Amino acid sequence: MKKKYLIYFIFISLIILLFFGCPEQGTSSSGNDRSNSSSSTPVIYTAGCDSSHYPCYWTGTTKTLLGPGGQVYSIYVYNGTVYTAGYDSSHHACYWTGTTKTILDTSGGTALSIYVYNGTVYTAGYDSSHYPCYWTGTTKTTLDSSIGEAISIYVYRHGIVYTAGFDSSGQACYWVGTTKTTLDSSGGTALSIYVYKGTVYTAGYDSSHYPCYWTGTAKTTLDSSGVARSIYVYNGAVYTAGHDSFNHPCYWTSGTIETTLASSGTAISIYVYKGTVYTAGYDSYSSCYWAGTTKTALDSSGGQAGSIYVY
Repeated sequence: MKKKYLIYFIFISLIILLFFGCPEQGTSSSGNDRSNSSSSTPVIYTAGCDSSHYPCYWTGTTKTLLGPGGQVYSIYVYNGTVYTAGYDSSHHACYWTGTTKTILDTSGGTALSIYVYNGTVYTAGYDSSHYPCYWTGTTKTTLDSSIGEAISIYVYRHGIVYTAGFDSSGQACYWVGTTKTTLDSSGGTALSIYVYKGTVYTAGYDSSHYPCYWTGTAKTTLDSSGVARSIYVYNGAVYTAGHDSFNHPCYWTSGTIETTLASSGTAISIYVYKGTVYTAGYDSYSSCYWAGTTKTALDSSGGQAGSIYVY
């Protein structure tokens, strides 16, 4: 009898495994599939420029310079290695692995966003012709045949590439691979993209310049003016960061609850780690990041932190 029950238990377990499977690499059971760390004491990584306008990233508050010129727009941490993207002092689109630079376009362009999936580096931005594109390593995929920008990138299960920005018609949109979905046929821009359980979330502003986010193509307006610069989805709740109609740096939770971070400035990037909301940007005094509403200054003389990653 015990053997019969044991065989039945094994059979049921195999059925459950077959239908539900295991989380893929870079995917947790909560759906928080951008994180690849299991650290109980998170390290805060931010990237941007310091008060001398030098491209850099910070590990906590420790700065690493990436050059005497250029700009960094995005940061990603994979297996403990820091990846950043932007352009160098010669205005070549590039990314850095630690402090080692890889040039993406020798004639110009800018890499605005970076993502690492299964060890492969993906970047998005625009090339020297100002065509929206993304790079897989250094291999370019062009998204439109005229001026536009791919401002944010997300790589989902099985290596599917999602990018968001605006197209040659000046319309907010996102691409799955090279297939475009228009979000606002009158204008606007999608500044950030996130994929949660197969649903595409984007944030930015619409053609009326109202801060908003889209769930698929369904828009949620956040304020009568301002910008939603970054989006993150955690346990089904949608978090967006930017600034409101009073130019207060802030973040919204599921489109309804606004948390003000300072009296002026903007929050450029958002990350949620184990329920704590982290944002990065600048206030009237310094480049900084916030854990909840607690500020940590990165450069007391200025600069800005344009991207945040918690590892």
